[in-house]
Amino acid sequence: MSSESAAYSGCGRSACKASCAACPPTPPAPLSTSHVSGGSFSHAVLTLCVLAMATALAHGCSPGVESPQGARAEIRGVKVSEIRPTTTTSFVEVTGTVRSDRRAAISSKVMGRVSSIAVKEGDLVKTSSLLLTIDDTDIAQRHKAALEALDAASQRLSLASSTWKRMKALYERQAVSLQSLDEAEISMKVARAEYERALASVREARAYLDYTRITAPFAGV
Repeated sequence: MSSESAAYSGCGRSACKASCAACPPTPPAPLSTSHVSGGSFSHAVLTLCVLAMATALAHGCSPGVESPQGARAEIRGVKVSEIRPTTTTSFVEVTGTVRSDRRAAISSKVMGRVSSIAVKEGDLVKTSSLLLTIDDTDIAQRHKAALEALDAASQRLSLASSTWKRMKALYERQAVSLQSLDEAEISMKVARAEYERALASVREARAYLDYTRITAPFAGV
């Protein structure tokens, strides 16, 4: 057997004429002094060249490496599943601050001691819901006095109006003088003015009484 035949005696397959990782080449038999001499020297050099080329091309037949034509190796063992919507109990816990798009500073137009608080922090409230009240003892007394003054002014106005009507009827029958009719008319106008002032006082006292009740300007927390 020549040196070239000994270099490819690995697997014996005709397709693998170059050395690969699965079929390492069989090293050539040692050359004796008689083989190197003469014409056999060229065969020994050729054998060494073939071994060098086989080492350089070792990666050409290695498994898992792309072929020179660029074909990709087939991927095996991959499972493909369709993604569908589903319900999960997973949640993310974070820390932050909730800010409302509407904020209001709650205050009162009257000074006083807070007598009651109708809600707690975090409660849901509706528009005009009562939040707290301020002690209204003094304001309630003024409101009551204004109501009594209004009632008295109403009675005086009613009496003055009746007197003026009576004086007018008597004047038309020439039973009283024009001066008496004028005096009755002036008394009626004064009584009407007093009634208007008493009514304004009641409205003012009522407004201050309402100021002691702090309500929500809009629905929220």
